[in-house]
Amino acid sequence: MTLTLVGLSHHVAPVELRERVTLDLPGAALLAHELGDAVCLSTCNRTELYVAGEDEAPAIAALERLAGESLDGIAVLEQCSVGTVKSRLFNGLERLARMRKLKEFREDLQQGTQQ
Repeated sequence: MTLTLVGLSHHVAPVELRERVTLDLPGAALLAHELGDAVCLSTCNRTELYVAGEDEAPAIAALERLAGESLDGIAVLEQCSVGTVKSRLFNGLERLARMRKLKEFREDLQQGTQQ
């Protein structure tokens, strides 16, 4: 199965643009549903839309809607295998888990110093 990746990362887009296209969990789920057979992922450095097949137009249009501007020449477009996507998704989820643990650690530390 071929998947098409459309996205923005710190390699191609400034932070202001990446912040506009960032998706929270409900937003990612809604966009994935709108795109059909898709997975949407946002981390601190990138937003990626993985769609089944080779038609990138709906995914690019969705990112442009979020960005509020044309992304011509900015959005990353790549055809990839399911294995590549699994690896990227796992890495993104792993980063989120580490960030969440770090946040909890900081909160625990703050609570300990306040007591």
